[in-house]
Amino acid sequence: MAVLPIRKYGDPILRQKTTPQNTFDEKLREQAEAMIDTMQAESGIGLAANQAGFTNALCVVDIGLIKDGAKPQAFVNPLILEESGELTTMEEGCLSIPDVSDNVQRRERIKLKFQDLEGAEHVQEFNSTFARVLQHEVDHLSGIFFIDRLSPLRRRMHNKKLKELADQTLAELRKLK
Repeated sequence: MAVLPIRKYGDPILRQKTTPQNTFDEKLREQAEAMIDTMQAESGIGLAANQAGFTNALCVVDIGLIKDGAKPQAFVNPLILEESGELTTMEEGCLSIPDVSDNVQRRERIKLKFQDLEGAEHVQEFNSTFARVLQHEVDHLSGIFFIDRLSPLRRRMHNKKLKELADQTLAELRKLK
């Protein structure tokens, strides 16, 4: 089991847009496995590559937390083609922003284009919690946090905690240099 450190709010990699994955090899499969191990060790439901310090467009979702008996799944180069259904509000949190959560509006259904770990392309529709988690992770791959989707008033309520976390993260990054 390979558990990777989770990058925290304030780490510049989290604001960078990830790059498309063009090579589908053992290294990619090992990365996905390590991300799944990390997500599960941290009790997360999803994890984007940049949260684990990688720059490629890959995210993993623990579908077993949504659908009994399902195994975690990797989504390579995910692209939301369509959002539909009602806007629903649900509380979201993030492994990269510990101790911060808030209600976020997202569409109920999405159509997602992605590749699996072998490079095969898929177009699939997702709904409910699964759609929400994928929207959250695809946002991460574009350098977007759930807090960016909050109203200015709601976001200001978290500013103190976010500043503290960013300052702590930047201090830790300076120590590593």
